[in-house]
Amino acid sequence: MWEPNDSPYTCNVASPKKESKLKGLKSYIAYQVTPSFSNIQVTRRYKHFDWLRERLEEKFSALAVPPLPDKQVSGRFEEDFIQERMRQLQEWMNRMVKHPIISRSDVFIHFLTCTDEKMWKNGKRKAEKDEFQGGKFFLTVQPLPQPLHMDVVETQVEKFGRFGKGMDDSVRQLLHVTQDNMRKHIGPFKREFQKIGNTFTSLSLAFEIEEESYSTPLTMAIKNTGETYNQIGGLFEQQPKYDIVPLLEGLHEYKGLLSTFPDILTVHKGAMIKVRECQKSQEDGKISESDYQAVSSRADVISYALLAEINHFQHERVTDFKLLMQNYLKEQISFYQKITSKLEDTLAMYEKA
Repeated sequence: MWEPNDSPYTCNVASPKKESKLKGLKSYIAYQVTPSFSNIQVTRRYKHFDWLRERLEEKFSALAVPPLPDKQVSGRFEEDFIQERMRQLQEWMNRMVKHPIISRSDVFIHFLTCTDEKMWKNGKRKAEKDEFQGGKFFLTVQPLPQPLHMDVVETQVEKFGRFGKGMDDSVRQLLHVTQDNMRKHIGPFKREFQKIGNTFTSLSLAFEIEEESYSTPLTMAIKNTGETYNQIGGLFEQQPKYDIVPLLEGLHEYKGLLSTFPDILTVHKGAMIKVRECQKSQEDGKISESDYQAVSSRADVISYALLAEINHFQHERVTDFKLLMQNYLKEQISFYQKITSKLEDTLAMYEKA
């Protein structure tokens, strides 16, 4: 596993504001980014987040750096879009600050703390010329001294590959099903309950023609039943934002995370192929034992890094999906309790009819 960050922190993305440059010819949205370790705000645009993601992806070839929300040209200054973009950037930032390697990296700290324009540009150039990026990142990794058994590592990696594929397929399927369910809540489910409500209301209007006192309580109860079913239709329309939308947001984030692993696994696969080639060359007497061990040791670094990243991902997954499912079920329970309560109140009116 990765060495944990002994000084964990959070970071808030807030206060989006439309700004401009070139005498108003170019407009953009700026966000205030505030890390908890300094509580000093820095102003960042979407393009700065995009630059940071590119730098992290380029430098840390063994780490899962999820994609940012898609860039948008039209409608980017509309309030709903701005608030949704800010929420997505906050989720991305939450993921990054929890990573024990990324959260302590120079480029990430530079993004979070630099307030001077000249220093920002200098730090930007330094990050872009970082000599320890891509494959050279592994030169900075200090693995455990114990050598790894290649067959054991390949079995673990192959198992995670199957796990990742299965999870990706399931996440995509669940996204499709929940999105369809949300559309039904907003459309057909709402309409069906309100249709039932309207028919009960029509029945009560017919009963109102009979004005005898013994009939009035029943008429009122049926009228209330119609109103109740109309209200239930409204509850169905509003419910997705409490249970389905948070679930969709979490699933979408993990879809992005899972999309990063094929490239990471490819890097490791290449290292394993190289080790096996060198092993055969050593057995054939083409290279020395020490040369083979040197290659094997470098491959161990890549393996240790991959296994640490897999371990981090799996622990985050357990924590995140526990919270996602707890929220979904709690909101589902609350939703159906509201419906039950409304129906029970309506039923009580018939006791007096």
